[in-house]
Amino acid sequence: MLKTLIFVLITCTLSDSSSINEKISNYFKSDVFKAFQKDWQSHRKSFENALLLALKDNFGHRSMNVYVRRSTDSLRISNGFYSSDNIVHLLLFQMTLNALPHLLMPEVTFALASNVLRVEAGLSKMIVESSYLIFRNESDIQHTDDRDTYRNSPFAFERVEDVGRLAIVADDCTLVGYTIAKLSGQSVTLGHDTFQVRDCKFSVEISPFEYTHGRLPVIAQYFSKSQGKQLEILLTKPIREELMPKLQAAVFSYINSSLVFGDHLNKFREYQDDVFKMVSKNMTELVRNLNNLTVNLNEETVELEPVETSRNYSYDGESRWDRVLLHNVTLYGLDTLYSSHTGGPFKLQSPLIAEAFRFNSITVKGSLFVENDTVKGEHKFAAEIMDTTVNVEINLETFEPIFKVFNWRKMELSLVELEMYLKDRRAASAFLNGYLTNKLPEVLKEHLANTFVQYKKSMVSPNSAQKLSNVNVYCQPNAPAPMEGYPNPNGYPVFLGWYG
Repeated sequence: MLKTLIFVLITCTLSDSSSINEKISNYFKSDVFKAFQKDWQSHRKSFENALLLALKDNFGHRSMNVYVRRSTDSLRISNGFYSSDNIVHLLLFQMTLNALPHLLMPEVTFALASNVLRVEAGLSKMIVESSYLIFRNESDIQHTDDRDTYRNSPFAFERVEDVGRLAIVADDCTLVGYTIAKLSGQSVTLGHDTFQVRDCKFSVEISPFEYTHGRLPVIAQYFSKSQGKQLEILLTKPIREELMPKLQAAVFSYINSSLVFGDHLNKFREYQDDVFKMVSKNMTELVRNLNNLTVNLNEETVELEPVETSRNYSYDGESRWDRVLLHNVTLYGLDTLYSSHTGGPFKLQSPLIAEAFRFNSITVKGSLFVENDTVKGEHKFAAEIMDTTVNVEINLETFEPIFKVFNWRKMELSLVELEMYLKDRRAASAFLNGYLTNKLPEVLKEHLANTFVQYKKSMVSPNSAQKLSNVNVYCQPNAPAPMEGYPNPNGYPVFLGWYG
């Protein structure tokens, strides 16, 4: 009887403020939140200064008794990157950051009551060293002394070899983002974060095969805006891996929540836990519905666009040509989405929800066709990509999510032995890696955005009892209690999987 009464009460309450927006908004307007905010405010500035100094002194150094486990290639940002400047096709492989940058004039904003810790900092110059392979036609090679790299591709100059080494220089970068902060035990735990390198100015320094009299490196501003954003995401990975452990260590070192909040700590923690559990349950239901809808619409797989590059060139006085085609590419696993449960509600100017969704396992299969004036061959490949992270931010005023595909934890690539042309497997693997780096984010973002739109418009099967639309939950008179382990069995409308 009590269980039924509680359910009726919650259902009727939802009729007056049904959306999760109002639930979270009420949390940030409550007396408990105001008391939380007031108690924290008297300590906030000193903790922000302590964290700022800790980051300045310890980022990029062994310190604070923190062991950050690193592999031998921890600064390897990518095994492949493929781009084009409409004249030359450029393939980079074994891209390695030569050192972590320094943080310049960092700023820390720690609104613990609002569940968010924000950091913004400038970054010192970063240099990425890489091998390169270019595809260019003989007719595109610049044989003159015109060194205007604004009008001509720097890779089109005659003195630039088809294969070599280069350095990518990233200047004027900034590191911006926030992490979700939550009371835990006697301190604060940091969860989901959105830290990302931004606003870089990229240039390349293309080294000659050997430095002789009159042979100088070619230095030029390079990479389009979209290509620059891809490079910024690649640069973000090693920086985040250094930042988050150091930031968490600093929080543990300086903040003792029992000393800060005293007898109020338990009340603040319980109140915060309740709203985090609500959001966590909501995100689980959202992911489950997106996966179910993906299956119902038969969209677990998607065909990827082919990519082709070709060139004609001279070798030993003879004219030659070759072509590389990546085609018949299919992506599997769009129904493997899950929530990391590291995010939650927070407030900047307005209430939002931030969470990291991940695709557990994405498999890509296709064919690599290689052809030149003497041989040709078809080579099959398969790539398994584990834990591809998608940062999700939901504005609770518009109920519209923003999806940002970040990176993946690991990629395992299987490619049959190549014969004759492109015998170096590194180049072939780099081409595939670069292709997936370009294609995967846009495909996953488009899939999630489209599925979410369908989610808001459609009705799923009766078994899930979820109405997929942005509607209020109306009070149902004499509503029965839900069956244990099965929410809302009578199909009352819900939004984002939220139920009482």
